[in-house]
Amino acid sequence: MWIHGGRFSAGSSHTLFYHGGHLAGTQDVVVVTLNFRMNIFGFPGSPEATQNLGFLDQYAAVEWIYENIAAFGGDPGRITIIGQSSGAVAVSNWAYAFKDNPIVAGMMSHSGSIFSFPILDADSAAKNWNHVASTLGCGASESVLSCMRSENISFQSILNAAKTVPSSPRNSPTRSVPPFQATVDNITFFSISQYVSRLKSATFAPLPHFQIHGDHESGFYRISALAQGRSLPESDWEEFELESFTCATAAETYWRSKSGVPTYRARYMADWDNLRLYDPPSSGAYHGVEVNMVTGNSEFVSGIALSLYETKLAGIMQEAWATFAADPARGLLRLGWPHYQADGESLVRLGVHTTPVVEVVSSRMYDSACAALNLPFWDVFIPS
Repeated sequence: MWIHGGRFSAGSSHTLFYHGGHLAGTQDVVVVTLNFRMNIFGFPGSPEATQNLGFLDQYAAVEWIYENIAAFGGDPGRITIIGQSSGAVAVSNWAYAFKDNPIVAGMMSHSGSIFSFPILDADSAAKNWNHVASTLGCGASESVLSCMRSENISFQSILNAAKTVPSSPRNSPTRSVPPFQATVDNITFFSISQYVSRLKSATFAPLPHFQIHGDHESGFYRISALAQGRSLPESDWEEFELESFTCATAAETYWRSKSGVPTYRARYMADWDNLRLYDPPSSGAYHGVEVNMVTGNSEFVSGIALSLYETKLAGIMQEAWATFAADPARGLLRLGWPHYQADGESLVRLGVHTTPVVEVVSSRMYDSACAALNLPFWDVFIPS
């Protein structure tokens, strides 16, 4: 089951990126995509409402799959959830939010972990909600939520009011904080310190987990920065890639593997002509580009035929993802992809030098800069 990205405030599964026909046609899998409530409707921040409704929507979708997928040729005992960007955050968060009954058998996170992006605390979320309520004339109501649900307030007027919420302070010029997104409620979403504590004590569902991100994640984010008139030094982008992806993934995979959970870690390296966003300098292995390889939709998305090497790597990755879905704990071992161990050679690199090459290396070649960044989720015990 694919969970799309968009920082919980935008996006859709109705896109060529997530079309599942090619993957289902080449591998023995059933592909399911879904939409869920987003923005103020899925993550309202109201003190009167349940928080993180979007996560509950995703869980309800998995419940439906469990009950009905056999009729479509699927196996309810082998559900794998896959997410990209904020969808990957939702996947990584699954083992904490739904620890007692996760339903799924395995998890795959593309370009995102519980430590990847700034999150909202309850007070900030409530402040943003109250701004919208006041804009729509509900601020002084006895029940703000009831007022917001009244017939004379339309869906579109709520969205328009949500756009007027002042931007939250940035902790980095490369990272924004949407006003309505995953919010700490200590039920379905937690603070960084809580995640660190839960990882160290193995207080999460021990689900096999595969985490992957691109070698040049910022290749995508630079476009939006330029569109907003921000031209940042290379050092800012390098720190962004480390903090949001390399180090965030390193920390989570380290503690999961230390707990004995089957964990895999990968880095996507390829930069194909038909998927490049700009050149020169090239956009590289940017945020989300590897999804095209897994779904097999590169030509659908770009309108340009795949090269021989690209076709071969897409086949390798599709087989690997299907193999994980069939046997999340040990399937990839049969392909020569090891369980992740931070102190050994166990990081899988895909598409090295933009070829179908798959190699296994030490993660320290990327993680060595993490300790100096004073990240709130980093720990001196993590090899770097």
